[in-house]
Amino acid sequence: MLEGYFSTCSCESKIQLVVTVVLLGGAGMWTKDGFALGSCQQQYFRVVPKNTTVQEGGEVTLECEVSNLAGTVQWTKDGFALGFNSIIPGFPSYMRVGDSSHGVYNLRIRNVSLTDDAEFQCQVGPAQYHKPIRANARLTVISPPSSIEIVGHPSNSKIEIRENQEITLECLVKNAKPAAKIVWYRGNTELKL
Repeated sequence: MLEGYFSTCSCESKIQLVVTVVLLGGAGMWTKDGFALGSCQQQYFRVVPKNTTVQEGGEVTLECEVSNLAGTVQWTKDGFALGFNSIIPGFPSYMRVGDSSHGVYNLRIRNVSLTDDAEFQCQVGPAQYHKPIRANARLTVISPPSSIEIVGHPSNSKIEIRENQEITLECLVKNAKPAAKIVWYRGNTELKL
């Protein structure tokens, strides 16, 4: 005896027709018009990249994990597409890492520089009835100052003044990111200015 039933599942404007036919106690699944069997659930991010701060010269991994993957995955940096391969041409310190068979498409950046301070985006393209998805993360690169000096005075020099005499001291801090917060000390005591 041959019995059957069908059900539909809507994926955007397309309808998936699943025909189940029972033959002599066994089951078979057929599809109509080449639609895939199974769930119509859209691709989605299981793990989204997070805003991250890293020190210049360090290493960082921006995470991106996708479930129900149907499209292709790539990263962008400030809107510039980095491509679909694990090795990223023109960016020798960048590499896409993770098990793509499990939807893991992390971006690892080694020897981070100030030029890596950017908005990154994990992009999954459309495929069949799956919509494209995007997830952003801001990478902030911080850097200690390259030099600190009191203007007009040699490094480690002693500054002496007479009682009731005024002196103006100027501290110059170069290339700190973010800008340095300057705190003055007299001996071991912080001066409240």
